[in-house]
Amino acid sequence: QGGGLSSTRPIHPAPAMAEVKVFVGRLPRDITDEDFEALMASQTGIVKTVLLKDRATGKCKGCGFVLFSTLAEAVACVEALNGAVTVSERLG
Repeated sequence: QGGGLSSTRPIHPAPAMAEVKVFVGRLPRDITDEDFEALMASQTGIVKTVLLKDRATGKCKGCGFVLFSTLAEAVACVEALNGAVTVSERLG
């Protein structure tokens, strides 16, 4: 009666995630959809970009999401752009 783990259930790998959503914060409130897409243009595997907007003004709330086709592409983007200068900061 030794210790240790045993199981009679077969071990199955976790299903691969089809798409990965990444939150992007600290965006300037005057950024446009086009600016956000341009900021992300250097990255691969982007399926969709979405800015969160104020319903009354239509302006960005300072954040958005980027949907990537794979986890590896999402991680590469985070590593490449974490702390990057945004469009408005470059122009200002």
